[in-house]
Amino acid sequence: MHMKTKHFISILLMTVLLFSCDFLDETAYNKVTVGNFYTTKDGITNGVNGLYSTLRKLYIDEYFIYMCEGPTDIQLCINGPDQFRDWTIDASSGTVASLWNNCYRSINQCNAVLEALQTYEYEGMSDELQERFIAEALFIRAHFYYHLVQQFGDVPMPLTPTTTAVTTAVKTDKAKVWEQIIQDLEESIRILPETYSAAEYGRITKFAAMHHLSKVLLTVKRDNQDLNRALTLAEQIINTGPYDLVNTHTELWDINNKYNPEVIFPVLYTQNAELNGDGNTSHMYFCSAYSEEHDGVKRVIEYGRSWSRLQPTDYMLDLIDETMDNRFEECFISSWNITEDVYVEDVFSPVTKQMQTITWEKGDLAMIAPKKSLDKRADSGGMAGIGFPSGSDACKH
Repeated sequence: MHMKTKHFISILLMTVLLFSCDFLDETAYNKVTVGNFYTTKDGITNGVNGLYSTLRKLYIDEYFIYMCEGPTDIQLCINGPDQFRDWTIDASSGTVASLWNNCYRSINQCNAVLEALQTYEYEGMSDELQERFIAEALFIRAHFYYHLVQQFGDVPMPLTPTTTAVTTAVKTDKAKVWEQIIQDLEESIRILPETYSAAEYGRITKFAAMHHLSKVLLTVKRDNQDLNRALTLAEQIINTGPYDLVNTHTELWDINNKYNPEVIFPVLYTQNAELNGDGNTSHMYFCSAYSEEHDGVKRVIEYGRSWSRLQPTDYMLDLIDETMDNRFEECFISSWNITEDVYVEDVFSPVTKQMQTITWEKGDLAMIAPKKSLDKRADSGGMAGIGFPSGSDACKH
């Protein structure tokens, strides 16, 4: 009896083992996977459009500001991560990891789209459109590698999608990374159109690729040919592109002038939080902490949201010769007015040596930050000096 029971249990276990694999294997009947999403015209179109959204994440957060703007010779990091305030930046920083991870996630997405475009034929899609999609993906991949190689030098350079967990990484010599970037941008220039319809504003143009390649060649400077090619590209954009300079720098910071004629490579955002979270917050990090210095000066759109992460250095300010141009006046906020209808406070008068009551009215000049006293004010714990206009964005192209 016991032997029969044992045989029965053994047979039952073998049966379960034989069929368990089939039982656990899942077929994605009701969900989208990379394998089936990019096989249709609608799928690959959405895939290419999705690459543009990866650019939003690159420019939307603080990590990019710290990695690319401050601390440098032109910007000090006065708030934010300790490593960036005291110049002890290393790989343990979450800010460093954020740039690395976001770039490689986006590159992998580009690689998946490129592999599909180079593998499948799409019903209802012209060869011209398919080739243009390839050029757009190549540009975006090159853009992310451009930031990686500038920050880290030798980096891993996968050119095909990663579909499984990878626990090792092999660095590619930075010279080869630059070569790949240049190759991808040259191909983009060959294919991309010069303009699009108004409905497709924001898509990468031939001029954007030319501009990017010019910057790359000026950065890598392998020989005089690179410099001559960069000059030629820049002159072509100036002489044949649909661009022009605005009359004053102030117009660049006007929130209602986003589509101004100086923009070559825009990164578009939307007010739909489901599509880009909190939106582009990079403009907040260049504003002075003005609202912390005077109770009669509150946060207003005119002065920007005063997160005060970066501060221009004396070196940067000295680059601006006010006798020759108006960049200081038009690109910096150095005075703040009362924003409340009425504000009353008691202050000590250096003239009468007594306390006196002052009534402020909206529009009265409340604070100034003299250009030459910038570092002293910040070092003493005072207002974080001069700020950029609230619409400014150091990552604009």
